[in-house]
Amino acid sequence: MTEQPKRFYLFVLTAVVIAQILLLVPGNIYITNYQEFFSSFQTIATIYSMVAVILFALILLPGLFFKGNKFTRYLTLLSAISLLIWLQSQVLLWDYGRLDGSRIDWSRYSWQGWVDTTVWAGLLWLAWRYYAALFRFLSILAIVLFMVQTITVLAYWYPVKNKISTREQFVSADNLKHTIQFSSQFNVVHLLLDGFQGDIFEDLINNPALPYKKDFDGFVFFNQTLSVFPYTRFAVPAFLSAKIYHNQTPKDNFIRRTIQQNSIFNSASKAGFEVDLVGDEYWIPFYAQGRYNNAFILPEKGEADPRQMHLNNAIKLLDLSLFRMLPHVIKPFIYRDQRWLFSDLMAGSPLLQYRYFSHTIFLDYLIRNMQVSRNKPVYKFIHVMNTHNPMVVDKNCVFAGGTLPTTRESLTAQSNCTLKTVKALLDKMKQLGIYDNSLIIIHSDHGGWVQTRQFTPARINQAGSQIQPWMESLATPLLLIKKPHAKGLLQTNSALVSLLNIPDTLASLLNFPDKFGYQSVFAPQQKIPTRSYYFYFWQKNAWHTDFTGPIYQFDIQGSHHDSPWHLKGKWEAPKKQAN
Repeated sequence: MTEQPKRFYLFVLTAVVIAQILLLVPGNIYITNYQEFFSSFQTIATIYSMVAVILFALILLPGLFFKGNKFTRYLTLLSAISLLIWLQSQVLLWDYGRLDGSRIDWSRYSWQGWVDTTVWAGLLWLAWRYYAALFRFLSILAIVLFMVQTITVLAYWYPVKNKISTREQFVSADNLKHTIQFSSQFNVVHLLLDGFQGDIFEDLINNPALPYKKDFDGFVFFNQTLSVFPYTRFAVPAFLSAKIYHNQTPKDNFIRRTIQQNSIFNSASKAGFEVDLVGDEYWIPFYAQGRYNNAFILPEKGEADPRQMHLNNAIKLLDLSLFRMLPHVIKPFIYRDQRWLFSDLMAGSPLLQYRYFSHTIFLDYLIRNMQVSRNKPVYKFIHVMNTHNPMVVDKNCVFAGGTLPTTRESLTAQSNCTLKTVKALLDKMKQLGIYDNSLIIIHSDHGGWVQTRQFTPARINQAGSQIQPWMESLATPLLLIKKPHAKGLLQTNSALVSLLNIPDTLASLLNFPDKFGYQSVFAPQQKIPTRSYYFYFWQKNAWHTDFTGPIYQFDIQGSHHDSPWHLKGKWEAPKKQAN
């Protein structure tokens, strides 16, 4: 082949490699995890365009100076790199568990490392050593597989194209302005502390060195509250609408429909409240299915500037793409226990890689700038991740230098630091004169993965359920409520209640006409109730499958810490969808 056709191959292969790095692999990840991004892919691709120009120059220019055998070898290596990106991102996909900031024990994946290293080193060596014989074959194969990859991404995109909607309308200075504005008439502050374990709170309030019983003036702590589901996905519709997911309809459809219909957001709006929603890029589009006045997506890196937030989204996707397309031996340097490579470099501070810090920064911003400037009653729902994995602070609320194992000690420390921020929020409400007449509900969606002090497996498993400590801990959420004008030290109530009682509790306290099928947590209990808990195992593909694995219904009469868990039902996905 003459030099001229090879120049054409140089341009084509350069474009192929850049498209794989900045378009196809990111596009694949974006489409299958679109709930994790508020920026549209068009916005992200626009941000990548400058990077594409630079990469194009860096790859193209050296090739323009090579001639003869050196040029052929360069093209063969470029073809090999394209093939390796395809192979790593489409075939050599290893399951490292949830990339939620938890430490990955890379030594457990040694054979995956050997496979990746052998494939990468072997193909690059072959391309270097036998470039003349392999050039035409590898270059054509690279182009063909690029076309296959393009078709694959389009095939992934088509079924979900109507589901992918831009969330960019939730990121603006005007949205942020409304989040800090409270009512002079009446406020409902509904604070969801994702993953806060109820018995950890009990330890903290019973610590004589911590004055939380005084700080949480007028609150009632329900120390026997039972979760509904072990994970946020189905816990949310349960505590917003008292609806149970039975694995018979696609997950996202169920959540959207549930919030659209008889949810507490809709009840509050119909009752004349201005509804404000604050949460991350995954949950706000779901929450916004209900009636609301203002919704704001929390900044991931502490910056509330929309332009910076879009840049952060693009960088996050790039880090995820590099993690997917590069071999095992390089992945630890990309992930870095949630301190993602480029996200960390662009963040300005390693702290902002963790949602504990970014969400604490937002709450601090809210506390500093809180205004009493609205006349209509306000229902303000705020969903933050301060106590969720990973654990990243010590007992002094100082960055631990990285992620810590999730133990009772580390979870207690991070929970205490979170409560300090919540206390500051309550103090500011008192200072502004809106604390006393406000209804405040603070709860979590599930527990925090560490064994509770009350766990008694011998009694829980009398019915043969084989419940593990972490399963029981996830069934132990926080629930605190302050009625309007309630006063006095924090009280503990041992009523056997569930997060399913939240909608009817709010409806009762706020005189909503809507009913949700349960009763208020403050209603007297004439007999020991039977409560249900719906457990399912986490799946690695949980974010983009229509259904989940089997959901097991356990009925519990008495405390879930020391009463038998009776298996009463099992909810499988529809047969035609399960495969």
